Amino acid sequence: MNSIFTEENLLAFTMAARYRSFSKAAKELGLTTSAISYTIKRMEMGLDVVLFTRTTRSIELTEPGHYLFCKATDLLNDYHSIIRRVDAIAQGIKSRVRICINQLLYTPQHTARLLQVLREHFPTCQIAITTEVYNGVWDSLINNQADIAIGAPDTLLDGGGIDYIEIGMIRWLFAISPAHPLAFIPEPISESQLRLYPNIMVEDTANTINKRSAGCYGQESVVPDF
Repeated sequence: MNSIFTEENLLAFTMAARYRSFSKAAKELGLTTSAISYTIKRMEMGLDVVLFTRTTRSIELTEPGHYLFCKATDLLNDYHSIIRRVDAIAQGIKSRVRICINQLLYTPQHTARLLQVLREHFPTCQIAITTEVYNGVWDSLINNQADIAIGAPDTLLDGGGIDYIEIGMIRWLFAISPAHPLAFIPEPISESQLRLYPNIMVEDTANTINKRSAGCYGQESVVPDF
């Protein structure tokens, strides 16, 4: 009975069901039509049921055949998933990786592309994406809430035992409305003049290490994002 549910038998059965043809299933699997027909007949004899109703032009699943098709498809998917996962473990690939991205660098388009590339190279690995602001990125790494960070600002004073590489720099620009009073003051604008007006900044999401102020002066209005 167990020999009925081999990978080869289940592939022959599910392929025949999909194509509604023994000959097309045989062509897809590189077998002869008689080999597919014999396999299905053996399965029917072993299960003591009719899996297909046969006509001169096509085959159709019976009710028991339809049930077996659903279960066989699940079994094959599980089987191939297990094989891929075992191979991934042997290669040292984790089952889940958490990536924290600095909110300044996060865009849906680039993140979708990142996920696509990771999926192509590591199909068995589940990827979880989160975003943090400023030192919140480091905070996420230090507190084991992320495995990889993209866009962590500066570096930790003692390195924190974390390996990192520089990916670039962000140049901050002072931005105001053309109608703002500071827009009518000759440059360079002094710090004392800047302190007369509130600054809008995104709040640092760090919880266990010091938050960054982003170089703002005087009054600060904190917003969740820009």
